[in-house]
Amino acid sequence: MARCLNAEEDCFLKQAQQGLTLARFTFYPKCPRSERVLGSRPHLDGSLTTIVLADEEGLQIQNDNKWYKVPVIPGALFFNCGDFAEVFSNGIFKSTLHRVVTNTAKDRTSVAAFFTLEANHDVGPIDTFVTKDRPALYTNFTPIDYMMKMHENDVPGRNALDFMLL
Repeated sequence: MARCLNAEEDCFLKQAQQGLTLARFTFYPKCPRSERVLGSRPHLDGSLTTIVLADEEGLQIQNDNKWYKVPVIPGALFFNCGDFAEVFSNGIFKSTLHRVVTNTAKDRTSVAAFFTLEANHDVGPIDTFVTKDRPALYTNFTPIDYMMKMHENDVPGRNALDFMLL
């Protein structure tokens, strides 16, 4: 990620030295009315990055208000930027809005690994990505602040980062 931005190679790692890795296994049973039922509503991840085993159909991402299926490649991993990557990069990387749709014909099991930060870790734009031409977009906060904003303001179309903007 840092190389893509011509930044110091370990600048993201320095910010996430006290990180956590969480795994989630989710079972989505087949659904006869899949056009009316989402497996997971649209959301952003409260993580630095998320890696999903995407070898079954169901995961979708949004771009320009249109939903796209994540391609199914057996054994492939899908890399997703989370909200903390967006903040660390001062908005250069974008957190990926995604959802899961159900399937009428078969069950689906999802395996995801979330790379996140400890509850009291300071999250804010990395100095390298803050310039006079690109001032800081976000205030500093902790993952606890983020979780509280996320749960207090559960409004469709809004996310916790909206409340962290300067």
